[in-house]
Amino acid sequence: MDLKRWFLLFAVVCIGICQAQSPWSLKNGQSIDGTVLRITPGGDAVVRTSSGISNISLNEFDRASIKKLEKQFATLDLKKLADAAKPRSQQRPMRNVQGWDELSDQQKAGVGMMGFGMIAALLGWIFLLIAAFKENPMWGIAILLFGIAGFIFFILHFNKAKLAFLFTVLGAGGLIGGALMFMQAVT
Repeated sequence: MDLKRWFLLFAVVCIGICQAQSPWSLKNGQSIDGTVLRITPGGDAVVRTSSGISNISLNEFDRASIKKLEKQFATLDLKKLADAAKPRSQQRPMRNVQGWDELSDQQKAGVGMMGFGMIAALLGWIFLLIAAFKENPMWGIAILLFGIAGFIFFILHFNKAKLAFLFTVLGAGGLIGGALMFMQAVT
């Protein structure tokens, strides 16, 4: 690439970055640094900030920010969407997502048991692949391409796949037991 193309590419990237992280002013005097990703039919702007994603009603933006939004989303009628926006007091509250600290001890144990099961099953699959490739590279490729080939390899070469079978059974037991433990705690 010649120097002109590199400069043009650099300019486009810089302009994109500058536009993406622009401050948005609200009527209450606050300023939000972020990227407006989209406008919802309910009259909210979905904004990605450094602290996460927020929904901000179009009615909360000041005039200058509304003008910037009108340029960015030229195909939308923002005035119509803002008029249709419900006040915050009438909006449905956001769904409460539980964090790790809010889970019961039994639920945490179930998640841990499922994690153990996934790791054990993954190790079993890796041990199976190692045993298959040692037997014949075609077995290894067949197991990578077709899952049923692993089951057939277990049956035909059980002496070579004992460790893989043990880890796979432990993994499946951990996954099922952890899921049951978690579900029992939820109900």
